[in-house]
Amino acid sequence: MTQNSFIEILQVQKLSQESESLIGFNIDSLQKGKKIDNYSISIVGWVLGKGSPAVAVEFLNGGKVLQKVPVSKSRPGVEKRFPKVSEAKSSGFAAAVGVLGLPPVANLKLRCLLADGTIVPLADIKFRHEPLDSGYQPRLQPLVLNSTGRSGSTWFMRLLSQHPAIVACPIYAYETRVWPFWMQLLQFLSQRANPIETPFQADYPPKAAAFCQETLDAFYEHIAEAQGKIISSSELTYFVEKNAFNPNLDLLTEIYPQAKEIILVRDFRDVASSILAFNKKRGNDGFSRNKFKSDEEYIKGVMKNASSGLRERWKKRRQEAYLVHYEDLILSPEKTLKGALEYLNLDNSQEAIANMLEKASENTAYTQWHQTSSNAKDSIGRWRQDLEPSLQKLCNRVLADALREFGYSVN
Repeated sequence: MTQNSFIEILQVQKLSQESESLIGFNIDSLQKGKKIDNYSISIVGWVLGKGSPAVAVEFLNGGKVLQKVPVSKSRPGVEKRFPKVSEAKSSGFAAAVGVLGLPPVANLKLRCLLADGTIVPLADIKFRHEPLDSGYQPRLQPLVLNSTGRSGSTWFMRLLSQHPAIVACPIYAYETRVWPFWMQLLQFLSQRANPIETPFQADYPPKAAAFCQETLDAFYEHIAEAQGKIISSSELTYFVEKNAFNPNLDLLTEIYPQAKEIILVRDFRDVASSILAFNKKRGNDGFSRNKFKSDEEYIKGVMKNASSGLRERWKKRRQEAYLVHYEDLILSPEKTLKGALEYLNLDNSQEAIANMLEKASENTAYTQWHQTSSNAKDSIGRWRQDLEPSLQKLCNRVLADALREFGYSVN
């Protein structure tokens, strides 16, 4: 790619120019070899349904819908070509699909939604793009703790926050999430609202990214100062936040190449037990339990999706991320912390780890309220006593793939 181009189209494969469901379809001015001088792909075209009108076009990557636009734009040429089709006059669609946060080489799939619910594949666009470089040198790097709820993330956050080179918002239970807001804003600001009518400057995304990074630095430097921590330009320092499947995590790692990710897992059957016990203790059906009529439906819905999401994240990021088991964190905290700190390239001396454990172990009324077991060791394998036999069998069945992926036995 040239110095001023950020995207190159590698292939445009049209799948359904004519079919049982379509009269016709086309993408305008997008062909193999096209180079684009910004971070979004403008896609303009038209589509006509045969038995049912085309109402929308979706753009997907990895099975995820990135954007959905209506089929409603005026297309005089299509109307002239198909004068007997009433929908031809407004058969056009247009979108600007941002590529920030997508893999360097990726596929964009287009599909049409017809009024009767039929979904028709339209095209597969393969492209590569340059990573977004803001030009800004962050003073702090992101550390993302990926986990499900009730997996020990609060305890792990408390431990990590005691390290002099890791800054965390101290509001218990460490649920402050700042970077997702700025990444969502960056995604929004870096994508044109209208690919035809709105002028766009190629240097705007890097400027927007630099602004987001500078703001994150300022926020966590303020917290570090209040905690007596010193931010040194010559030493690594992280800000750490919990994460729960935020869709912009890949954008964060794109603009922060030195970002680190720890995936924290716990036996998902124990997670289910802890959630149900915590809800009972609070007298409130949290963790989306209130959306389901029964514990069985909750496990088949939320628990299965959460465990599958963490499994897919680990499969995708196993070369870059670091895996921690809750059980190891409880039973062998020194060894587990040493491994995590080595991954972060931070001081992992016996003295540093002992200091972290001592400071984090202070018991408070809030930590007691957060617990649902008499002690942490009793929380391991609690599902065998807490869950009814029918729920145990259900968990073993619907959570089997994730349990095996992370080394838990299914029985």
